[in-house]
Amino acid sequence: MISAIVALGEGLKQSHNDLLSWLLQDASSPVGQMFNRLFVEARQMARDSEALADTRQDAIALLGYGRFEDVQELPALLEARQPQEVQLAIVRALARQKQPDVAPCC
Repeated sequence: MISAIVALGEGLKQSHNDLLSWLLQDASSPVGQMFNRLFVEARQMARDSEALADTRQDAIALLGYGRFEDVQELPALLEARQPQEVQLAIVRALARQKQPDVAPCC
């Protein structure tokens, strides 16, 4: 499911549509609640060093389409013991953020 949402996020980004951000802010609708739960799960998966690297990559990619708060913890995972694919996913997720606050994180 996360892979499908990541693909949706990429398509929306290319069309300059901010639907995912809007859905995350709309916690009153069932769809907004589902997206918020999905992002909570993605944050947990991103930190889970026991999870498969592909799973973590998808989770991190999803977080990159969310709010700055969703990616704030990711720079702490940029360490040599993390798989290279996970580190690259973190850098890409941070690069998707528009806030200047991303720079001090790294």
